[in-house]
Amino acid sequence: MESSLDTLPALSILCVEDDNIFLDLLGISIAKKYPHFRIHTARNGKTGLQCFQKFAPDIVITDINMPDLDGIEMAKEIRLINGIVKFIFLSGCNDQNNLERLNEFGCGKYLAKPINLLELFAAIDMFAAEVGMCVLQKGTGMEGSR
Repeated sequence: MESSLDTLPALSILCVEDDNIFLDLLGISIAKKYPHFRIHTARNGKTGLQCFQKFAPDIVITDINMPDLDGIEMAKEIRLINGIVKFIFLSGCNDQNNLERLNEFGCGKYLAKPINLLELFAAIDMFAAEVGMCVLQKGTGMEGSR
């Protein structure tokens, strides 16, 4: 039986992480679970912002603590470009300051490292369904009904 996610247009995900091994594993895991999604990767916040501008992904999965431009600051810049993009934030430290910054930002989803792939996939499924509904509503002229 075909799931509702299988009938949606191909969505794209941007993964931003400064740990090269974790980024590679994250990209591979997501690509295996969602072979119909386009996966883009970036190794820091500045490159992540550039990738967002180039590829306009629907979902951004980002580490919080990165050099140059951290995940929250990158997300703020992305929100200026696209106010409806979905974010999944990852962090290995549950710093109260970062949690407060995420609350101020209006965090989409926060997952502590080491991440549980089932939790990550559940968050991706939830956001993919939301993004898909927005795409479908735009295609039918129903975007005002949300």
